[in-house]
Amino acid sequence: MRPILFEIPIPFLGTSIPVSAYGTMLSLSIILGIYLTGRNGKKQGLDDLKVLIACLWGIIFLIIGARLFFIIQNYPSYLANPVKILQLWKGGLVFYGGFIGGVGAAVIYMRIKRIPVQKFLDAVTPCIPLGLFLTRIGCFLNGCCYGRLSELPWAVHYPLGSRVYNGQLKTGLIEATQELSLPVHPTQLYSSLNGLFLFLVITYWARHKRFDGELFWGFSLLYSIARFVIEFFRGDQVRTEILSLTIPQLVSIPLGALAIIFLAHGYRKVFKSSRIGGPPEAGIINVGADVSVGPEKGGH
Repeated sequence: MRPILFEIPIPFLGTSIPVSAYGTMLSLSIILGIYLTGRNGKKQGLDDLKVLIACLWGIIFLIIGARLFFIIQNYPSYLANPVKILQLWKGGLVFYGGFIGGVGAAVIYMRIKRIPVQKFLDAVTPCIPLGLFLTRIGCFLNGCCYGRLSELPWAVHYPLGSRVYNGQLKTGLIEATQELSLPVHPTQLYSSLNGLFLFLVITYWARHKRFDGELFWGFSLLYSIARFVIEFFRGDQVRTEILSLTIPQLVSIPLGALAIIFLAHGYRKVFKSSRIGGPPEAGIINVGADVSVGPEKGGH
């Protein structure tokens, strides 16, 4: 655990600026995400400036949505101390909130500017699992998003003062005289490795894409399954459950179902196109014509 990577001294003020692990990994994921989306968008024939602006809107609402989702799940703590709402460098962002907020804002902008939505979603898709890979490492160093008790060889102990330690102390699992927490699943690393795996899968998948939107909905399906499973190993002390399922699990179900519907619709069109004797290129189509408008090529 290393929530603060290092400090930048300010000699004339006699103080220093702490550089947080989570904030650093989040910033790195955003920078790489903008670069890769721009590069992928160019391959898709999208306008560079509009893609950049869409990314900026997406990032703003990604952070707002991710933070809002976390605050709603942990509202008693924030009602008691509202100043904590602005302490983003300490973590407290929920992926699904950011996913909905960021993608939603970018899609709205693309629709307004009459840019093919599905093409843009495919351009940004590889950046999402890459961001997960990086930010979850930040979570591990920060000590948040930890797992349940575990006796597995790779289970980790957290030090005095960490969220894991304080949570176990509060629930009576450990005594105040202990220096380390009981071992827990490193669920942050499970999520990080899942992000890396999905990034590699999507990168390979992109070479064989048959229709616009395939990458985005393919990622949505794979991530919803992985997140549903990983949630069973999470051990955060504040975990809102409905019908024995956490909120992320409840979100995963409709997201996975929606992804299956869009993928099935796309593959059905590709299959029909191939049956009428068209060339292989004819199978590359746009799925969801109702989510993109405008006369631009590929914007149906």
